Amino acid sequence: AVQDAPNEEGGGEESESDSDDDDDDLSGVTARADGEVSEREPRTLTPQEMEARRVQAGEEAFRKAAIRELQQLQANAAKQPQEANTGGVSAKPRSHEGDEARRESVGRSRDRRRQALENMRDNAE
Repeated sequence: AVQDAPNEEGGGEESESDSDDDDDDLSGVTARADGEVSEREPRTLTPQEMEARRVQAGEEAFRKAAIRELQQLQANAAKQPQEANTGGVSAKPRSHEGDEARRESVGRSRDRRRQALENMRDNAE
């Protein structure tokens, strides 16, 4: 009588309801009402999912634009030393102090912009 009882560890014979380990993967296939089998149509996205995709696409576009701008700034910075050889003195009669102040201001704003773009690029990666 002890040999006929299936053992409690599941070593007994497998019932038909337990045999879900078929090799057929039908996860992307549905049966239509007319009996034809077709690929499952993609489900429609919820408004939240659509918004999330729009935000992600916008962030990606913004990141690419920031990287392009950063590359342009770096290319301009490489040209900067040649332009700086003129001494920055304007052809128009202006005070030398004014020229210096403007050049420093432009340099600081350029450096701040470059730093901000580098930070955005680093945060996006």
